[in-house]
Amino acid sequence: MKPTRTVSLIALALVVASLPQPGRGHESPVDHVERELELFAEDGKAWLVYRLRPTERALLMEIRSMDTDGNGTISDGERDRFFAGKAHAIAKKIDLRIDDRSLPLEPDGSVRCDPQFGQTFLFKASLPELGLGRHPGNLLDGHSRDYPGGFVWKNARRKATDAMRFEPVVPATPSRSDDHPPWLELRFDLVVR
Repeated sequence: MKPTRTVSLIALALVVASLPQPGRGHESPVDHVERELELFAEDGKAWLVYRLRPTERALLMEIRSMDTDGNGTISDGERDRFFAGKAHAIAKKIDLRIDDRSLPLEPDGSVRCDPQFGQTFLFKASLPELGLGRHPGNLLDGHSRDYPGGFVWKNARRKATDAMRFEPVVPATPSRSDDHPPWLELRFDLVVR
């Protein structure tokens, strides 16, 4: 067999092996995405700060998708349209509930990119009228089903004087998990004082 044919067959085998397989719940573990999530209540809204840290391979694929006119450069408009679309797609996959009521999230502002390949999105949802006390809730992240990975649940904005605050139910402290369930679910109480 000729060396070029052998290289071509190996390349073809690698491409076929990387294709999604039927019945698999998510993509290759090569593309695990780390997350940081922060929930807080302010101005009658629930806010979610959602930071993703995709792999370098995933970022290269995104850069290719951003260049919609195929000219080899990414304009500010192409970048902004890409991230606006990504923010809306992520918002649709996150199910935020309080007292078993769905609170649809919507993007707020532009994505913030950082030198560690992080992409930080800000989402908001209007809070319903809530009486004093504890209101059970949860956040189910459907985006994590497609792009699994570890996560950190931050509670940096919580202050003792907050009239409304999110308190984790399980676990009782900010969490880190390197093993992932089929999707990410955060359970909390929204405490109204």
